[in-house]
Amino acid sequence: MVEKERTLSELKKLGEVAGKMRGAIQWIKTAPWFESIGTYQSSDIPPVMNSDPRYRALYQLYRELKNEQFHLQIHQSYSYQWKRTDKLYEIWGYLQFIKTLAGGELGFVPEKGWLYSQTLDGNSLLVPTLPANTEVVFRKDELRMHLVYEALLPSQSRLTSMEDPLYTRGTHNCPDGRLDVYRNELFIGTIIFDFKYRPRNSIWNENLIVNNQQNEVMRQLVSYGDHLHSPYLFGDGSHPLVSTLSPVQEVWAIYPNRYGTTGSKEYPDHKVSLIELTPGLDHTYFVEKLKLSIDKLVKRSKTIMEFLDYIKV
Repeated sequence: MVEKERTLSELKKLGEVAGKMRGAIQWIKTAPWFESIGTYQSSDIPPVMNSDPRYRALYQLYRELKNEQFHLQIHQSYSYQWKRTDKLYEIWGYLQFIKTLAGGELGFVPEKGWLYSQTLDGNSLLVPTLPANTEVVFRKDELRMHLVYEALLPSQSRLTSMEDPLYTRGTHNCPDGRLDVYRNELFIGTIIFDFKYRPRNSIWNENLIVNNQQNEVMRQLVSYGDHLHSPYLFGDGSHPLVSTLSPVQEVWAIYPNRYGTTGSKEYPDHKVSLIELTPGLDHTYFVEKLKLSIDKLVKRSKTIMEFLDYIKV
């Protein structure tokens, strides 16, 4: 605790110094002679930049900020993805999940998987392609998240494991992605998502529900909500109460607003949510929805575990 307070005190002092430096720089910029200074032209670095450790540290920081020491390489397969706009949307959508989970609103830390398992090759980092079965693991406090892309679900429980806890009793067995959630190392549920590069009305039509004439996309989404099970839910799933519960919190159909039909929509009777996610537009609802869905899973897990502990007494 003492060390933490000392660190916070030092950070506060550094913040005050930085504020003074910023004020001084702004004051210099108001001087009459400042306007006569032309645009900076690169030149040879004087020897003092390397001989004095203070200048050397600043110069190294400058070079890193100018990306002179770090090169980001994109896998060549991405150059062919333009032929498949729907596939590009899937890749972009998966990246939005990573960005949102690791962002300030949710604050999960990427631990391993895909890009986060890559190592620097000299001064370069290769952004790999996004194949099926890609998985990125996140962690925050008691929670662990597995963000899975295009993983085939088995049709038998004996083929599952704690790390791959789901199987299906239906015929739709490969969602575009899912977010498996663990609390205190116990599997507590999942959020299934599928990217739909099409008009919203082609994804879900309430009239077809009323007439029991669902189209193929609707049957797919409903199947993900109804037919996915896990023998590892809240442990080994052996308790009769747990065995009747579904691991699926929600099924998301994620689509871009390309056709003028706006607004996300929820259909709780079927666990289906239509989530609008469009490149270049505001993603606030997506962020809030993901946070809320995770919170619901956590809240349900606390209730279930407290009840199971109670009946053991």
